[in-house]
Amino acid sequence: EAGKVKGRIDCYEILNESNIWSGRVPNSDPQKYQELTPAANAAAIKAAASALKAVDPAVKIAGPTTCHTDINWTANVLGLGAALAGDTVTVHPYRELPERPEYADDLASLRRVLDRYRSDFPIIASEAGERGVGLPADNRILEVERDRAAYNVRMMLIGLASGLRQYYHFTLDFTSFGSSWTMTMPGNPDHQLRPAPAPAMVALRHAADRLEPPGAQPAHRAARN
Repeated sequence: EAGKVKGRIDCYEILNESNIWSGRVPNSDPQKYQELTPAANAAAIKAAASALKAVDPAVKIAGPTTCHTDINWTANVLGLGAALAGDTVTVHPYRELPERPEYADDLASLRRVLDRYRSDFPIIASEAGERGVGLPADNRILEVERDRAAYNVRMMLIGLASGLRQYYHFTLDFTSFGSSWTMTMPGNPDHQLRPAPAPAMVALRHAADRLEPPGAQPAHRAARN
């Protein structure tokens, strides 16, 4: 299958949030299914890298794609051989607030782990963000959407200033209804349920347009009350 899309895909991300799935449900067939441990995660990355690069040597391999910035899981997976097979470390840095736990501190700790293997190991936030709500019937933007826009801009700016190569907000979906991570507000009968851009989309676009060239550093950390 990879041969059919050779040259059209730059990077394959192996597994999704592998650190949160093990033990959620009983293993129905231990002879057939393996618990998703760091060792199994590393083995999957190595096997995928071998198979995919045999078809397309230029393709990049990313992982282990933890939910939250799970430094211990990432360190274990890389130490079990994924560091030699992978090209990029991807993370889904969901958290209560960008400062809780401190995103900048987490990225600094992750950078120290990666530097054991390569000083140029890129880190990508391949999925991040916060949920929003649909557009209310009176077409007023709720305060929670303004808070969401501020949350997402802080996450992106802290991440890029702290060494992220790329930051991706999850997701852009025109079919969602109710509470969702999508960058649109699903809409209401007043406008035939047509989705409208969420404040987070507009805020992130404006922030991205104003960013300085790569290499910008945070001026200081704001004091907490």
